[in-house]
Amino acid sequence: MTTKQTSHLPSPSSEPSPPPEYHVIVLLVDDHELTDLFFDGAPKYIAGINQHINDPPNLALHAHSLKSISLNLGAKRMVQLAGKLEEMGNGGILVGAPHVSSELETVFNQTKDKLLSLREK
Repeated sequence: MTTKQTSHLPSPSSEPSPPPEYHVIVLLVDDHELTDLFFDGAPKYIAGINQHINDPPNLALHAHSLKSISLNLGAKRMVQLAGKLEEMGNGGILVGAPHVSSELETVFNQTKDKLLSLREK
């Protein structure tokens, strides 16, 4: 007996995907609750990263939390940078951490701006 598998996935959107530099998943922009959690949580985790930039265990903790909420939203570059800071914290090797943190803040602001502009459409 053969069974026919059907897909329960939504059909692809007719909207074009954003350029890769925005690092976000467009489909999640409609989920205001998820983006609001990101807008509220990310700055707190970034502040924690900056506060604990020379404290490996706490740096890893805040970076892991930021990585998680960024992953939920599809903010790929933020996931990469937060993951790098988490690895630095877990390994106790913090050389370059301030530079990565600075880049992370820049990417967060770009991601936030793009999400807000997509949300207004």
